[in-house]
Amino acid sequence: MNTSIDNLIKDSQTFTSQANDIAKNDVQAYDKKLTAIELSQSQNGTDNQVSPYQNISLKRWMIAPTLLLVGFFLTIFIGSDGYTSIEGYWQSQMNTFLFLNTQALTVLPAEVWGNINMLGDTSVLLMLLSPILLYQKRVWLLILASAPIATFASAIGKHLLDVPRPGAVLEAEQFIVIGDFLTAHNSLPSGHTITAFTGIIAIVIGLSPKINNKTQAVWVIFGVLFAGVVGLARVAVGAHWYLDVVLGACLGWFSVIMGIAWFNKYHQHWTSLLTGKSMLIIIALHLSCSILLMVRAGIGVSSGWQMLIISGVIGIFVSLSLLMTHLNNINWLSAPSANPNLPKIKST
Repeated sequence: MNTSIDNLIKDSQTFTSQANDIAKNDVQAYDKKLTAIELSQSQNGTDNQVSPYQNISLKRWMIAPTLLLVGFFLTIFIGSDGYTSIEGYWQSQMNTFLFLNTQALTVLPAEVWGNINMLGDTSVLLMLLSPILLYQKRVWLLILASAPIATFASAIGKHLLDVPRPGAVLEAEQFIVIGDFLTAHNSLPSGHTITAFTGIIAIVIGLSPKINNKTQAVWVIFGVLFAGVVGLARVAVGAHWYLDVVLGACLGWFSVIMGIAWFNKYHQHWTSLLTGKSMLIIIALHLSCSILLMVRAGIGVSSGWQMLIISGVIGIFVSLSLLMTHLNNINWLSAPSANPNLPKIKST
């Protein structure tokens, strides 16, 4: 009797030990498989060893912003009679700014410009573009790689150049203000325009790295015009001089080009952000940002609250979709199946 009990205990201990070993091996194998699947999904079928943007001709994509930058400096030099100073910068734009702000751009209602203006808000634009996460994750990664460069360029420019906004040198009755009346000395460059061009150009280059047909060319032109309209909104709402917008467009475009170089060098690190715990953190931040946009719309803003709601709803939908996909990938929602390799207890 005692021998049978001892054998039973020994078999139970053997079973437990072997089951733990098999379970541990299964988990490790599954984790490796899951990581491989997520990495593959994050690049949408591209080779993990080679960046999808490795063969992009960056010199070709630099032509447009370079010409725009040359035009920016020529306009300053000619408009201020060769005298380059902070005061000369904004004074040379005064008449053109007033024409655009009080006449040309009034073809659209103030409410429309207020909502377009919101598209230059980083959190709003990211949420509106977030459906890309569901279909083209590599493009979303390019936006993330370019965003820190754009933010740095905007912050440095505003701090060093110290250009007054229109509201700092004009009386309120002289021009149209939609939203907040801004009077700080941080007008150059336009941060909203940098944001718009960074997001849109990243999508344009990400989806059409080589313009091989008319359809792709049309989409590139449409994207640039769209970002340009967001920049014009900054003049329409009375927040920026028009040359602030031009420089913002250049910096946003160049930020994407630098972001591509950064992404190419460390692309495996970037793709790893969309796997495991990193992806859960991104989803949590994404959902939090979406909710905050809804809160901003609820507590009242002077203009553009409709765009806050739209971007917040889209962001929440994408966040929940990503969460469900991620949980399904890690088999969280389904019960574990029986393992046929588990040892059986010998009968006594």
